[in-house]
Amino acid sequence: MTLYAAVPGPENSPRNHRVKTRWATLKNFAPISRHTMRKMLHLLAPIFALLAFAATPAAAQVSVTLPEGTNIAAAVSPDGKQIVMDLQGTLFVLPAAGGAAKAITEPLMDARQPAWSPDSREIAVALDQDAESGIVVFDRESGKSRRLSDVPARQLAWSPNGKSIAFVSNPLRTSDSRRDNEDLYIIPAEGGQARLLTPGTQRFRDFAPAWAPDSRRIAYVSDGSGYYNIYVLNVETGARQ
Repeated sequence: MTLYAAVPGPENSPRNHRVKTRWATLKNFAPISRHTMRKMLHLLAPIFALLAFAATPAAAQVSVTLPEGTNIAAAVSPDGKQIVMDLQGTLFVLPAAGGAAKAITEPLMDARQPAWSPDSREIAVALDQDAESGIVVFDRESGKSRRLSDVPARQLAWSPNGKSIAFVSNPLRTSDSRRDNEDLYIIPAEGGQARLLTPGTQRFRDFAPAWAPDSRRIAYVSDGSGYYNIYVLNVETGARQ
């Protein structure tokens, strides 16, 4: 295919006072070289981009229904009225009886494994981010947050009296990769220093904490004996049975 461009005819000469473009006859067209074509496309590209942007319709709100998902953690509030779930790292709260889900965190925040406070007003989550891992507590209504710890955590469990949060972490995460290691920790729900509950169990897994109703003991699973067993730990004295 040969491309052509208009060449001014006699009537477009400087001596003519009338400005007129002549497109009528083929003799007034000349072939365009590839070099010239590239230059023309380069100059016209911004104009094409502006035209395409102007032709784009305004953003519209889209409703999406998700009948199922993978790697989702959900928890029912203690008062039985709300459900919180993490979906693709975003926390959603919805009525337990059914209804619209409301996002209370920023998209793709990597907030995982939510745990309710006993009064159903706050939600503790584990942030799964390389630079900002830790525990953050969100207010259910306002979405405001406060950071409790920068320690990488998972399997959060809020004590029944609301004063403490137990969690699982791996203190050997950056220094020892020979075997999985997990330990139990406890941190004040209002903020403070995290405390190791299972010292001396390096390269063993202590996980799945569950509080006793008196908020003084925690049941958990450990493979310290070479088998998975359930133990009960007194968080005040450290005694285990």
